[in-house]
Amino acid sequence: MQLKNDDKWLFKYTSFNINALSIITNNKLWFGEPDIQNDPNEAEFLFNLKFKGGKTYFKFPVSKDFEKEIRGLKGMIGVYPNEGDYFGVDKELEYYLKAYMRKYVGICSFSIRFDDILMWSHYADSNGGMCIVFNKEKLSRSLIQVESGKVDYVTTFPKGNLVDYRDNVGCVRLSDNFLFKKFRNWSSEDEYRFVIVPNQNMPTLDVNLKRLRMFSPESIEGIIVGSKMSHSHFETLCNLLLFNPQYTKVKLFQSIKDINNNVMNVQILDKDGFGTRANIIRSVEKKENKVKSKRS
Repeated sequence: MQLKNDDKWLFKYTSFNINALSIITNNKLWFGEPDIQNDPNEAEFLFNLKFKGGKTYFKFPVSKDFEKEIRGLKGMIGVYPNEGDYFGVDKELEYYLKAYMRKYVGICSFSIRFDDILMWSHYADSNGGMCIVFNKEKLSRSLIQVESGKVDYVTTFPKGNLVDYRDNVGCVRLSDNFLFKKFRNWSSEDEYRFVIVPNQNMPTLDVNLKRLRMFSPESIEGIIVGSKMSHSHFETLCNLLLFNPQYTKVKLFQSIKDINNNVMNVQILDKDGFGTRANIIRSVEKKENKVKSKRS
């Protein structure tokens, strides 16, 4: 098995924690709200009351309170025909609409690169975590009712406007799909994402967004272990894989920094390699403990 930065694989960088173990043991991925993502401009669009065009619609369930609030705000805007005289009412409308919409969006992010040093540093506990290797085709087949695609890195966001909110459904018209747009500052991440939104094809939208989604365990084909992962974490991971029938074919890899090319290389670990690496880590930890004891 040889890893490449191509369309076959998706890479999920993560710290070694309960959430990562849940992905492996429970075969579930978490689709987080836009507001908890690391990008403060996640799922943003330029709100424009005069925007009438567009091809993409975003539908979401509305409540009586939402409809009442929006009608009141739009009515206040109608009182002031000249731009600049709204006293911030248009901004209040934008804030209220976007905050409400974001409750019905779930995002699960991956990268198409396994060797990026910044990704290992920012998302995998400074190389102390790991990177789960997914087969893109198998994962896509097993996730139900999700949209997916590469993130498009842009210099300006799509335009959008609320065009309807009746029959318990709100509708936003957009110049482009804002859920797959991010500023170019983030382009080094080479992100591929899966997104869940309310079922757009149903007459009445489901208000209960299920953020934990099952996937087929055969979607995981490898795990890259961070170069700084502790022995105890590595031992836990090995036991989890070796004694779980559904992961007998999962390959373990070791990340190694390449200072000449400024990337993280990987090498595959066979069963003998598991023990070799564990012994190396154990010996290093013993040396560190000796140094600490001398200092104390």
